[in-house]
Amino acid sequence: ALLELHDRPRVLVPPASTVAAVADALGGAGLAHLACHGRLRSDNPTFSSLLLSDGPLTVHELHLRGIAPHRMVLAACDSGADVSYEGDEMLGFVSALIARGTAGVIASAVLIPDLDTVTLMSALHRLVVGGATLAEALHGARSQIDRDDPSAFVTWCAFSAFGAA
Repeated sequence: ALLELHDRPRVLVPPASTVAAVADALGGAGLAHLACHGRLRSDNPTFSSLLLSDGPLTVHELHLRGIAPHRMVLAACDSGADVSYEGDEMLGFVSALIARGTAGVIASAVLIPDLDTVTLMSALHRLVVGGATLAEALHGARSQIDRDDPSAFVTWCAFSAFGAA
């Protein structure tokens, strides 16, 4: 659904969406969008992960590789959930990406319905292509969601914007 919206996108779908290929693509991306399953590890948030074709891409792996695309959309369950640990610090995908230099992130802190997310993400990307920041795009995309539909309402509520880009 997003392929038509961007100029020369690099698209990785299974089986090509391996940890190595995705990490390589994320390294130089101005805008990255990952649509995959997320897993929060509250016992050890550095091993919270995004499930790719050949296995998990963890917060730890992002940190080790120094991955920080300029803007990042994480259309994955629990990808926006940070876990508090000793010293009142927070750790998760959002905090790790922003600490590495990512200027803006869209992510969900809860479980999201896959198919109902497509409408929101398509609207969000149309607005980003038009020059909106991620926060502006998320706000505008929400206006196109039918909040009377329970699944769509979950999607409307689930995503948050972080950062200024």
